[in-house]
Amino acid sequence: VAMGTSSPEVAVSVGAALWAVAPLGTFILFAAIMLATLALVASMLFWRVTVDSRGLRVRSALGVPRYAIALDTIDVARVVQIDPPREFGGWGVRWGGPGRLGIITRKGEALEVRRQNGKSLVVTVGGARTAAALLNSLVRRVD
Repeated sequence: VAMGTSSPEVAVSVGAALWAVAPLGTFILFAAIMLATLALVASMLFWRVTVDSRGLRVRSALGVPRYAIALDTIDVARVVQIDPPREFGGWGVRWGGPGRLGIITRKGEALEVRRQNGKSLVVTVGGARTAAALLNSLVRRVD
């Protein structure tokens, strides 16, 4: 593999080599693994974020992973500006420091929900201001 070669190029090269010289079963297994990996990666690009009287729920396009924060455990919700490489080391489901988990799909506005135990979940989502306002309003009702 040449320096600077990307992962997709490597996968295609390995697949072509297996197709040419390996038994059919080996090639089918490789293709199945590659398709499953592609589906998993694609599912992590799209998330459904729900804010309602139960609290915050976030789930990937495949339904897993999923995260939920019950309304009665929320301390505060706020809007933050996210720089993925600097704050989370990149995109995806990422650790952002002690007690901070991020579901990061882009740079910019995000919803941060801090729990009463000090842990927080950060989700990049359109409408972060509306989601934060709604969650804070619902939390005040519970108190």
